[in-house]
Amino acid sequence: MSDEVIDVSPIQSTEVLKRVNALLSLQDKTQDICDQMEKEIEEIKKKYGKLMEPLFEKRGQIVSGSHEPTEEETKAKEEHSIEGLTSDASIKGIPNFWLNVLRNDPEFGLIIQESDIEPLSFLSNIVFVDNETDDEEKESFTVEFHFNENEFFTNSVIKKTFDFSEEAMVIENTPIQFKEGKNFTIKKVSKSVKAKGKGKKPASSTKIVEEKVPGFFADFLCPSANEDEIDELNEIQNEFCAKLREIILPNAILFFLGRTEEFTQGYGDEGYDFDEDFDDEEDDDDEDDDAPPKKGGRASNPAIPNNPECKQQ
Repeated sequence: MSDEVIDVSPIQSTEVLKRVNALLSLQDKTQDICDQMEKEIEEIKKKYGKLMEPLFEKRGQIVSGSHEPTEEETKAKEEHSIEGLTSDASIKGIPNFWLNVLRNDPEFGLIIQESDIEPLSFLSNIVFVDNETDDEEKESFTVEFHFNENEFFTNSVIKKTFDFSEEAMVIENTPIQFKEGKNFTIKKVSKSVKAKGKGKKPASSTKIVEEKVPGFFADFLCPSANEDEIDELNEIQNEFCAKLREIILPNAILFFLGRTEEFTQGYGDEGYDFDEDFDDEEDDDDEDDDAPPKKGGRASNPAIPNNPECKQQ
């Protein structure tokens, strides 16, 4: 084999450099087209989002029972049928509609716990509102969770407002106004406390402390996190709300019926675990510092995917 060193550097002459710069110029034009495409996609999404609004409003009326559908309105391309049902005019609307919509999604279903089920049965509607901003570089939207009167809290609407800028993403959550003795997001537990002392074996005492109960309300609607965890928590919440807006809400009846295969392909058996990812520091202290970090599988399925050939800026 020859000892001659072969120059494999890609740019070996001014002529090649000229051609490289020509490709960079083409890349600039490609990116301009991609940027224009993204703007037009956003305009299209806004246009058709407006067209969907009256349909979502009618859906909310049917679910709540304020509107009874006519025979003409029940003519779906593929009607759902169940044998053996009997009439019951006392049932209003569609009970537990949004509870079942969320539970039938693989990721929301993971964070909804037993303690959430009864409170979520009072969820009557989910609405997204785009907020106006003074700066074109900033975006803002609010997701509203509407609740019927219930025994757990006084809020009729619980809001999550997302504000986006080049610097950061800020999420504002409506505090839940729990009725006395009805805060299901915390539980009281007894813990043993060792008394300090020398010589004899120190005695221990018991004290009552409050612990968070993981679930939809505690970890998604009104979560809390340490300062160094807030950015990651916000990112997870943003992805959940993006999925809620772009996939679940437009197809809510299909999620209610469990017809979710086409929307959940590619999802693993595990999703985000808010409580696992953002546990109290004292729980972290109990773990081996050398232990590998826990992982939670996740997948996204946006309604309009980004063009893989376009660099996102």
